Amino acid sequence: MKEKLKLQTQDFKLLAYLYHHNREPLTKIAKATGLTRQQVEYRLEKYLKHDLIKQFATIINYRALGLTQFAIILIKASTYTHLPALKERLKLNTQCIAFGEIQGAYDLYINLICKDELSLKKTITHITEKGSTDIADYLVIKLIFAETYPIKFLDKKKDKPFIIFDENIQQVSLDKKEKEILKLLATNARMPLIEVAGKCAISAERAFYNIKKLQREGVIQGTKIVFDMYAFGYYYTVVLFHITEYSEILETKLKNFARHHPHINSLGLTFSKPNCFVQIFHKTDEELRTTLQELKRFLQAYRVDYTLLNILEEEQSNTLPLSDL
Repeated sequence: MKEKLKLQTQDFKLLAYLYHHNREPLTKIAKATGLTRQQVEYRLEKYLKHDLIKQFATIINYRALGLTQFAIILIKASTYTHLPALKERLKLNTQCIAFGEIQGAYDLYINLICKDELSLKKTITHITEKGSTDIADYLVIKLIFAETYPIKFLDKKKDKPFIIFDENIQQVSLDKKEKEILKLLATNARMPLIEVAGKCAISAERAFYNIKKLQREGVIQGTKIVFDMYAFGYYYTVVLFHITEYSEILETKLKNFARHHPHINSLGLTFSKPNCFVQIFHKTDEELRTTLQELKRFLQAYRVDYTLLNILEEEQSNTLPLSDL
C-alpha cells in the first residue's frame, strides 16, 4: 500500500487551481499559485506517483455532439464474487463514460452516452442479457439534464456550473480532425499541444485553433481532475430522490440550491422515478447528515422518497463513442 500523502496549504492551493486549469503551462500555474515552476512540476509528479490524481479529464457537453441519450444503470450483482468480472466488462463497453462500485441497494453503476434511443436500448440489452447470470437486478435512470460544479471544498470561487447534458442544447458540427482531438482530450485533458498535433497529423497552430473552437462552441466545457477522494479524507454519497409534485418553478429552485450548497458537487434530472439526484462530497458523517437535513428542509413542502448510495470507487472511462458522432 502506498503511503498516504500529507497535504499542506500550498498543496490545496495548487490542487484547487489545477482542478479547472490543468491544461495551462507550468509557468502560468506557478504564477497563479505563488510557486516556482520547479515546485509545481515536483508536486504534480508527486500527486501522480501516489495516485492522488487519477486522471486529467475533459468536461464535455455530450448533447452538443449529437449524443442525445444519457443514462445511468445501477446494477445489483448475483453474488459479490461476480463484481470483478462485471467491472471489467463494463469498463470495456464503448458507450461507457464512467463506472464504479457503490454500496447500498446496488453494487455498481455505469454511465452511458449514446447517439439515439435505439443505440441506448441495444447497449442496455447487451449489458443485461450478457450478464443474465451475474446480474440479479438493475435500474435504468435516463437523464434529461446533468451539471457538475467546481469542487467546492478546494475552490471557493463562484465559478459557473459545467453542463454535461441538456436537452435544450443544439448539436455542433465537427470535422474529422476536431473529433480526433476531442477523443484524445477525453483520454487526457493535459496532453501537450504538440502531442495532440502529432497524433492528429496536423500543425500545432491548427490543433490550438480547433481546441479553442471546441471551447468557444461549448463542446468542451472545461477540464477537471479525477482525484482519489479518500486521499483527501473525503467521501462520495449519491442521493436519489423522487418528487411527486414536480414543476418548472421547483426545478429552478433546485438548481439554485445545488449550485450554492457547499457539499453538493453535481445535480441530475431524469425522465423517470427517481426524477432527481445529487452527488455529495463530505469529509465527516456530520457533514453528510447536515446536507441531507438541509435538502429535506428545502423540499419539506413536497412528498419525497429518498435512496442513498455510497460510492466506494469511481473511474472515468477513457472512451468517447466517436463512432456515434
